[in-house]
Amino acid sequence: MENIENVQITKLEKGHYVKPLLVDFKQDGNARKWEMVKFGNAVFVVIFNKDTKSFVLVKQFRPAVYARKMLERASENSEKLPASEGVTLELCAGLIDKQGKSVAQHAKEEILEETGYDVCLEKIEPIKCFVGAIGIAGIENTMYYAEVSNADRKNAGGGVDSEMIDVVDIPFADMKRMVTEPNDTEMVNFDANLMMGIYWFMHSKVSQYDL
Repeated sequence: MENIENVQITKLEKGHYVKPLLVDFKQDGNARKWEMVKFGNAVFVVIFNKDTKSFVLVKQFRPAVYARKMLERASENSEKLPASEGVTLELCAGLIDKQGKSVAQHAKEEILEETGYDVCLEKIEPIKCFVGAIGIAGIENTMYYAEVSNADRKNAGGGVDSEMIDVVDIPFADMKRMVTEPNDTEMVNFDANLMMGIYWFMHSKVSQYDL
């Protein structure tokens, strides 16, 4: 996963997953323009293993995270950026892109593909549907919760096709510390969806477990 080389950043003329657009509009009589990107809605799943008392998360290399750091450090003339700078810790997630399948069914399939756990559809609990990437896309994100056990593990996970995903188990106490410790000087490689999911668990689920 971390053998990254020959990185080049160029302008995207025609995207497969994203489409840049320009919005013209009037607000209170004033003409305005706004640049946006059109891309798919997504599903996220907070997964907690009741046997190990751990969150089941994924790690993967995110080219956009890596490239942004490359661009920001280009003027520093520093050595090659280590690939670990682009590896992020995330909730199990995926695009909602399968015709005829509900969002919950997308969640079930992502859980199996990415983490190897086979969860009954009835055990996948809705958390919230909310707007994401509000400044550039305004997509619809849906978050679910799934409790799993060791017996639910059917394979190693890791994603499908060209995905390179590592499955990681992080104990509740460690995860709580990661998201709640104050820090405004060093960026951590996880996003607000992960924080939201963990905070929701601490508010709504933690009392159900001996943690």
